[in-house]
Formats: sequence, C-alpha cells, structure tokens
Amino acid sequence: MENISVDRTVNTAIMFIELSEGQKMQIQEAKVKISTLEKYCVEYQQEIKELEKSLEEKEFILEDIEEQNKELETELENKAKYIADLETSVTHLWEESEERKSYLEYIDRKCEQYFGIPKQEFQNRYLQWAEERARQLEEQENNRNL
Repeated sequence: MENISVDRTVNTAIMFIELSEGQKMQIQEAKVKISTLEKYCVEYQQEIKELEKSLEEKEFILEDIEEQNKELETELENKAKYIADLETSVTHLWEESEERKSYLEYIDRKCEQYFGIPKQEFQNRYLQWAEERARQLEEQENNRNL
C-alpha cells in the first residue's frame, strides 16, 4: 500500500511538474505577447505625439488664416464704405452738373435772345475759336522750345 501511495505521490508530482512546465510555456508566451504589446504601445505613443504636434501646427495655421480672414473682412468693409461715399459724391456731382447744365441752357437762351445767334451757331463759333487758340498756344510753346 505504501507503494501505491508513493506512486500516487510521484504521479501527482509529475503532474505538477508537467503543469508547471505547461504554465512556464504559457508564461513565456504571455511574456512574448506582453513584450509585443509594449512595443506597439511605444509605437502608438510616438504616433500620437506626432499627430498632436501636427495638430498644433494646423491650429497655428488655422489661427493665421482666421486672422487674415478678419483683416480681409475689415478691408472689405472699408472698401464698401469708400464705394458708398464715392456713390454719394457721384450723385452729388451729377445733381450739380444738372444744375449747371440747366443754367447754361438758360444762358444760351439769353444769348440767343440778346445777340441773335442760335445756340448751335454760338457753340460752333466758340469751338472754332477754342481750336484756333489751342493751335496758337501750341505754336508759341514749340517756338520757345526751339
């Protein structure tokens, strides 16, 4: 009976040894897996750092673009105000021109009434006189330059 008990003890010891060798293999496999996972973690952390750095650069670029956009909006608003001012000035000048035109028409009618020269005839004579006077002034200028 002692033999059976020794055999059992030996068998139990062998089982434990086999189990412990199996567990050793599992532990080694687990260590390899853990080591691989640690390498992946390091790689992923590096990638995350690179992505964060890239993201920060993109944020700076976006901030610059946003600032440029604000400057352009301000410039556009200023130009719109300038155009509105110009439109007001043009309208004012147009009205002033119309007033002068009506005054000149009044003068033309009075000249025709007092001098007996029709408006078109007066304009033609004035144009001829102005052209002749311009030629004379040009000749005088050319003679001085010689």
